[in-house]
Amino acid sequence: MKFDFLSPFGVQENEIHLLSNEFILIEKPHWDFKLAWMAQKSILQRMDQCHEKYIIFTSHPNVLTMGKGLQKPKKGEELNLTENSIEDMMNLPFPLHQIERGGGLTFHHPGQFIVYPMIRLHPDKLGLSELVDDLLGFTKIILENNGMIDLSVKRTPLGLWHAHKKLASVGIAVDHMKTFHGMALNLKSFNDLKNTLKDLSPCGLNFNTYTSVEEEFKIMSWKQFANDFKQKIEHAW
Repeated sequence: MKFDFLSPFGVQENEIHLLSNEFILIEKPHWDFKLAWMAQKSILQRMDQCHEKYIIFTSHPNVLTMGKGLQKPKKGEELNLTENSIEDMMNLPFPLHQIERGGGLTFHHPGQFIVYPMIRLHPDKLGLSELVDDLLGFTKIILENNGMIDLSVKRTPLGLWHAHKKLASVGIAVDHMKTFHGMALNLKSFNDLKNTLKDLSPCGLNFNTYTSVEEEFKIMSWKQFANDFKQKIEHAW
């Protein structure tokens, strides 16, 4: 099979879909974070040898990831973000991975929809800012099409917001103009975890800043959102 290189990371044949001859979708919820991370690195190597582009739809069991550093304020801005140290997380009952993307601490849980675009950037065709805008913009449109209101895409702090609550975060890494890591949207409530994680500051923000589509609007399944997002990206990039 053409994509046998993905099988060591637990990817099954029925989880791979061709959006076009060179655009491959991997649709795998509940994927162990480390396996998904290793799969992305393998895909990056493959992209050096071919013209394929990939996008991954997934979710992860409870896991913490730490990026290269918090968003930096532009001149004249004040973000007032809180940096978590590794020591803050050592006693929590979740694995922690230090990874290549921008941003600080992120918490992933099974109630998220996560999208990892593995796309070649080009200075004249697709820049990183445009890709980020697309990820958040497509998400906003999908939620609005399902009746959710009062949504906004913000640059400072970066993410998709519902009023003063954050729904989705973005952290992308770039390797020789190829992107990996991506965006996480909270679809389901994670209130059962908030007491455990109350002292953490994902993306530098108080944990209570975060909310979910379920809490603010209605229950929306992972599969439903994946199908809607697939329609948005079939002809993108």
